[in-house]
Amino acid sequence: MYIARRMAHLSGVGGMQWAIDITKAVQDAGGMTSLWAGGPGSTFGTVAWSTMVDSFAAWAEFADSLSADSAYLALAAQGVDHIDAMEPDVLMQVVHGELAGQAPVGSFLGAINATVNPARAAEAGAFAAQIADAWSATTGISAVVATSVAGPMDEINWFARHDTAASVDEANAMIAASASYAEVASGGAGLFTDGNQMYARRVA
Repeated sequence: MYIARRMAHLSGVGGMQWAIDITKAVQDAGGMTSLWAGGPGSTFGTVAWSTMVDSFAAWAEFADSLSADSAYLALAAQGVDHIDAMEPDVLMQVVHGELAGQAPVGSFLGAINATVNPARAAEAGAFAAQIADAWSATTGISAVVATSVAGPMDEINWFARHDTAASVDEANAMIAASASYAEVASGGAGLFTDGNQMYARRVA
């Protein structure tokens, strides 16, 4: 499974409605696409589109179909009026865990990305799966690990979905109280050089 992500910083009061409209156009064209509004850990006005595809070939086929879709193209042309800045597109491959379809609208996504210490890449890859499993075992919520196929080099991403904001609080409390999780987490010392944690909410 692959996740294609496009991230932008919206401007103006109509930006979010435009983002919702273009998301619907992509969904109507057959894309398994979600629109996320950035929360804590991201810059105000940040949105991200994530599209799940089975393979790189499936992504390429869908990208080609969108390039001929008149409804999508008409909305895409309006982007200049609603976007202040865009990040480079990213394509990630899920390498550990499974995504059970799209997250419901209104749900939350917890995301961590970290840059691997090149001298310890093999250890970092093994640790990424171990810490995801420890987090899932502690909280009862599935976590997945994804690596960049296109985008930042040597980056590992962890994702977990929460049905409600209260679920985020509950998971964080369980992690803080878990000695077994802390023991696993201590094994990550020196494996990464940089990182960021953030939350987003699905709006379309």
